[in-house]
Amino acid sequence: MFYCLRAGKLVVTGSVSQQMAICACRQVIQEMQSIHKLSRLYYDQHLIQNIVCNVRVPASCTLDVYQMYMEHNNLCTYQPKIFPGLIFRPQNSPIVLLVFKSSRIIVTGGRTYQDVINGFDQVRPILHKYFPYLNESHIENF
Repeated sequence: MFYCLRAGKLVVTGSVSQQMAICACRQVIQEMQSIHKLSRLYYDQHLIQNIVCNVRVPASCTLDVYQMYMEHNNLCTYQPKIFPGLIFRPQNSPIVLLVFKSSRIIVTGGRTYQDVINGFDQVRPILHKYFPYLNESHIENF
């Protein structure tokens, strides 16, 4: 999916990789050049604004989201009547985690892959505490 801004910028969302986003930009520019033959359109540079990834813990595990909220309420927002996930903002990290009771975790907010990896590694010890049925075989993969 993409949208164009009046300032001449093209925003691409939903790409699986950086290469896919660049290809999408180039394809959109080619399409626009074929429609507006007199327009001077070109690809200048790209900038990643946000990387989103999913973390899936084995289905047999459930997360005690409420307990996590009670113990880390200075870093969390949890309003289950409005949104079913806990929003966890670790200190000194650009990432934000959306943590769901179903043991799904969405990591967002990183501008580089390293931001996502470092941010999740920082939070992983905290998350281990709230998976009551997580055994040693799961921890190695977590």
